[in-house]
Amino acid sequence: MKIFFYCVLSLLFSPSIFAKINIVTEIFPNFQYLNSEGQLIGLSTKKVEQALQSANIDYTLTVYPWSVAYNAALRDRNTCVFSLARIAAREDKFAWVAKLHGFNASFYALEGSDIALNSIEQAKAYKIAVVRDNFSHHYLKDEGFSELSNLIVIDNFDKIYDLIDTRKDIVELLVLNEEQFNFRKTVDTSLLKLQPIFRIEAVKSDLYFACHKEMDHGQLTALKAAFKRG
Repeated sequence: MKIFFYCVLSLLFSPSIFAKINIVTEIFPNFQYLNSEGQLIGLSTKKVEQALQSANIDYTLTVYPWSVAYNAALRDRNTCVFSLARIAAREDKFAWVAKLHGFNASFYALEGSDIALNSIEQAKAYKIAVVRDNFSHHYLKDEGFSELSNLIVIDNFDKIYDLIDTRKDIVELLVLNEEQFNFRKTVDTSLLKLQPIFRIEAVKSDLYFACHKEMDHGQLTALKAAFKRG
């Protein structure tokens, strides 16, 4: 019995038995964002850090532009990403570890633009700004939108608001996560000039912590168990 007890203690307090993993993310208020001291905080960040500590897995956490983070998780076997929308176009590309939060998305336009939408199909008549490899980029391409005709693809989310204000001749609509928009307009009053004009019901989805689909099975099992424990 004593031998068993000491073995359990050694497992609890020993270094992780798993390889170090890389966690990548983007600035996505208020799910994950930097505070005034440069620390990554937010609703998703808290859940992720608690789970990783619980699983006793050694990791690095790096913030990148979304396209860089997304492709790193696709490319590198020991890499995980959050907060990743679980949509059909991505289903077979990742190992889905745990749901973090739900979200809704809408088309936004400048106040006074006179743009009205009653369907996704009607949006094809307008120029729409999307972040490369963002959920809206993938979803709209699946719906028949094209970068040659109605999608303006940018790499930096911070530029997306400026585009619609300063380049009205190029960009007419944005697709934004409602939680993200409502948070950011509390600190950037210029966003009050934007208004939601059509909720994309089909994009009701969940934000996930996901990993490369060929990550070590034991590591994935430990991660799933850690998130389940909360």
